[in-house]
Amino acid sequence: MPLTLDATAGGVASNAFASVADAQAIIDATPNSSAWGSDASAQTQALIYATSLLNVIEYQGIKSSFDQALAWPRYGVYDPDYGQSRLGPEAYTVSGQWGFYLDNTKIPARIVRACVMLALEILKAGTTNVWDVDKTANIAKKQIDVITTEYVSVSERRFGLRVYPSVWREIYPLTMASEPTTVERA
Repeated sequence: MPLTLDATAGGVASNAFASVADAQAIIDATPNSSAWGSDASAQTQALIYATSLLNVIEYQGIKSSFDQALAWPRYGVYDPDYGQSRLGPEAYTVSGQWGFYLDNTKIPARIVRACVMLALEILKAGTTNVWDVDKTANIAKKQIDVITTEYVSVSERRFGLRVYPSVWREIYPLTMASEPTTVERA
């Protein structure tokens, strides 16, 4: 049975953040995108899998509808592409807070781009594990006298979606990880 892609924003049966047509427009502007190919079935499968991986991340705000299948669209998420310092007539409030918010009826362009870039990485990986990490990346080497030490700095280690900077760069401002933490003193 062929896999059917449903990229309806806020749909109860949606299974993808991007349609194949939307993905193709992004892929056409992406260098080194030959892995995308022309197999619509493989593209559909990659988009649905990429969505399933992106859907489990803890994002800011809340789902726009309780019965929507996917994490997006969401209500009350600041638009990271607009600064808070230049509020004008196009700004509006959510729960009494002024700012630029993402449209709670649409899937943000950042999520669509991240989905397509992750789908491309999945297709590039082919039959190998998509989470394989290059064990030679970020290795530092220090030599003191005759002793040489090789190590990877903990702050430089990539894991999860951070393995794919083109994906992480798009979603990070929308995640709870990007929220500033406050410290309250007793």
